[in-house]
Amino acid sequence: ARLVPIRALVDVIVQRGYSMTLPQVRTPNAWQPTLDSQDHSLTWPVVILYPESGSQDTLEAWHESTTVGEQLDEMFGEGAPSLDWDTQREYTRGTVELYYLSWAGKPLNRTQLLHTLSSGQWPDQAALQDHGPSRQASAWMRIQESWSLHELLAQPSCVIPGVP
Repeated sequence: ARLVPIRALVDVIVQRGYSMTLPQVRTPNAWQPTLDSQDHSLTWPVVILYPESGSQDTLEAWHESTTVGEQLDEMFGEGAPSLDWDTQREYTRGTVELYYLSWAGKPLNRTQLLHTLSSGQWPDQAALQDHGPSRQASAWMRIQESWSLHELLAQPSCVIPGVP
C-alpha cells in the first residue's frame, strides 16, 4: 500500500519532465518531494550552497509554483533574519544570485527512481553506468528570478542531484 503514493509521486515527477540523479550534498534527513493529493502539485526540499563560506541552507518546503524571486524575497528581503555566519552582511536581496549545476549526473530511470523513493536507498554509481546516453559536460547555469521552481526543474539540463 505504501508504494501507491510513491508510484503517484514518481508518475508526477516523470510527467513534469524532471530528472533525478545521485545526491551530491548530504541533508539532515532522507528528504524527498511531497505530492499534494488534491492538485498534484509538488513541494520540494531545496539545498542552497554558499561557496564562499562553505555553508548551506536547507529549505524543507519550496512549492513548485513559487518563483525564485519570491523565495529570495522571503530569505533575504526586508525584515528577513540575516544568516548567522554572514557577519559582514554581504548576502542581501540585492547581491544574491542562484545557479544550478547542469547535467549533475546520469538521470535515474523510472524503475530506479521508484526504488529510491520507496526504499530511501540510492543506487550505486555503477548501476547508473549501464543505462542512458553519456552525460553532458557540467556547468553552472544562472537561474532567472522569474522562473518558478517548476520552470527551473523542467530545464532539459537540470538533473536534480537528490534534492534541488
